[in-house]
Amino acid sequence: MGDLKRRRIDELAARAGQVPEGEGGVSLTKSAFRRLRRDPVAIAGAIIVVIFLLVAAFAPFLAPRDPLAQTLLSEIRPGFIPGPREVFRSASTTWAGTCSPG
Repeated sequence: MGDLKRRRIDELAARAGQVPEGEGGVSLTKSAFRRLRRDPVAIAGAIIVVIFLLVAAFAPFLAPRDPLAQTLLSEIRPGFIPGPREVFRSASTTWAGTCSPG
């Protein structure tokens, strides 16, 4: 039994890197994508990465205002406590409905 295994290993080692007759080789990239398609965790990770890339690509459209241009201190007045009237008043004019910067 030991000689049979050793002979088989020697045969495989001699053929290492050779493509069998009549069969085309598979590129390393194609083989990697085939293995990744079979792994559900890799697919979930790829979807998350694609979502992050799309958010980064469309960031100027998702948040068109400059975050450094906010002057929140100018909206604070003595005795002012923000309540539902302030939120609902600006809700019709702003996208998020909280204040002018959104």
